[in-house]
Amino acid sequence: MRLVVLRLTPAPLGRFLVAAWHGNARLLAWLAGSWLGAIALAVPVLTFLFLHGPNGAEPNPALMPAWKGLLYYAVPFFGGWMLYAHRGFIDRLARRWWAPMLFAIAATVVHVRALGVLGTIVEGQEARAAAAWWAAMGSRAVMTAGYTLGLIGLFTFLFSRPGPRLQAAVRWVSDSAYWVYLAHLPLVIALGILLLPWQAPVWAKFGVCIAGSMVVLLVSYALLVRHTPIGRLLNGMRSRRPKETAPATAGAAGVA
Repeated sequence: MRLVVLRLTPAPLGRFLVAAWHGNARLLAWLAGSWLGAIALAVPVLTFLFLHGPNGAEPNPALMPAWKGLLYYAVPFFGGWMLYAHRGFIDRLARRWWAPMLFAIAATVVHVRALGVLGTIVEGQEARAAAAWWAAMGSRAVMTAGYTLGLIGLFTFLFSRPGPRLQAAVRWVSDSAYWVYLAHLPLVIALGILLLPWQAPVWAKFGVCIAGSMVVLLVSYALLVRHTPIGRLLNGMRSRRPKETAPATAGAAGVA
């Protein structure tokens, strides 16, 4: 990014923009790894929630992108981009992952309660409606930031020092995540439609839908994506595991 900015802008402006980017990235990393990271990062989320309301960005039925939705989802995208250069904050999150998670859980309780109040508002309760609306907006912002930071820290804590086999499995599943994210929606919808006639509890249908979707998505990633141009586009080059020739090589060396 630094080279692109410097080439496309006058030198003084380019240097200022690059310095501002790196300065804000360091500040963001420090805030994300702090005890109050969920509260601090909720502020920019709350700013863009004003475009949508307490329920967040609504689905867009049109083919053309909605600029409000793009702005809303640009916050975590560019936030992640900035944090990538300062990944040391993840180590701090791994030690205190429970702090943002507690903020997020508390915010969830407030959010559900606030939405319930909004659903019972009648004429003449403008002050009550305003208080509930602000509570729903603020709690959603804290939920978004808190669950994001808390889950990053939790999974780093759980999988930062696995054994070789588990490490390879975690790496493989991590590589598949982008494909699973991009391809899951039509599959989940199709399975949901197929399960409609099934007379079963909703939790059973939900479990079958999730499990069935994951099986199809992971198999399709392994066979159709990982070592293909699609996989290189999504995740970069992934080398195939070399054949296990080490024992033969060691034996030849011993004979020599």
